Amino acid sequence: MPYIVLRRTDIPFGVLQPTLDLAPNTSQPRMGPYEPYSQTGYKNEPAADRVALTAGFATQAQYKGIVAWLITNISSGAGVIADGQITTDVPGTFSDGDTFVISDGTTVVTFEFAVTAGYGVISPNVAVDLSAAVNANDVRDAIIAAVNGVSNYDILASNGGAATVTLRNLNENIPAASRNVAITDSGIGGAWATLGMANATDSDALTAAEAWQDASDIETLAVAGTGLTLAAVNGALTTGTLSSAQLPELLRICAGESYTVPAGTVVQVAGAFTPAGSANYFGGDIRHIQDSGLLRISFTEGRLHLARQATFTYGGVAGSALEVYDDTGAVYTP
Repeated sequence: MPYIVLRRTDIPFGVLQPTLDLAPNTSQPRMGPYEPYSQTGYKNEPAADRVALTAGFATQAQYKGIVAWLITNISSGAGVIADGQITTDVPGTFSDGDTFVISDGTTVVTFEFAVTAGYGVISPNVAVDLSAAVNANDVRDAIIAAVNGVSNYDILASNGGAATVTLRNLNENIPAASRNVAITDSGIGGAWATLGMANATDSDALTAAEAWQDASDIETLAVAGTGLTLAAVNGALTTGTLSSAQLPELLRICAGESYTVPAGTVVQVAGAFTPAGSANYFGGDIRHIQDSGLLRISFTEGRLHLARQATFTYGGVAGSALEVYDDTGAVYTP
């Protein structure tokens, strides 16, 4: 869904309501469970409580906002990534329906070879199209395209040389044991071989100071209004990185959804970062903005358009008040 993010830190809570062009309105009650949720509401700067940890790496109190999310979900990135390798073979080695399975520690994906033109791979399996392949390097390239085409998946495939796919797990925010998971297959013969995923080691947790600095880095991006893409956020963070699956959570917080971590939440055990997760800590109070005609009109000529302009004025100060982002964190394009 699109995310509306405040750019200015000088606009108090409950002042800016840029979504009045959108429907349904907050003042209109929902008529049954199939009616869409209201899209209107005030735009607030996300909370950013300073977090303090005990000597046992537990939160000293209840904390809200982006710093709390960072310290419970993002590691320092000081560990070693998991890596792996696939050795391919000529297309004749493979049959329709042959599979291999790679886990990134949170998502398990089954890749299925389609050798014959028109062979149908049924979701959720991901097709590896070999219908036009003539040699082992073509098979390599088809595997790379299939792996890198999976959304919110932390395995990156690249060309490792002749008939070789190199694999890297980019997510250091989960335990190493979850990332060191062997690649399995359905019994493919020939020169086909897999190695890994292996070699990952645990990172440690962010310190309170590191989480605060990372939150400041993200706020700087939000104020700039140029984009909150995964590449932009990871390029801006001083310590650690987000995984692709975590970006939507960050966008939700930047758009104003509450996130509250209880006191006593542990983020590190025996020197290894222990993610506290996030499912139970979100408030569920974000406005679900629909990518509709009303949004597009408002974005180009309505209240969203006006609030995005450099001439927008609040408190005698001119400057763009907000930006709208798509699901990838890029500036929304109608």
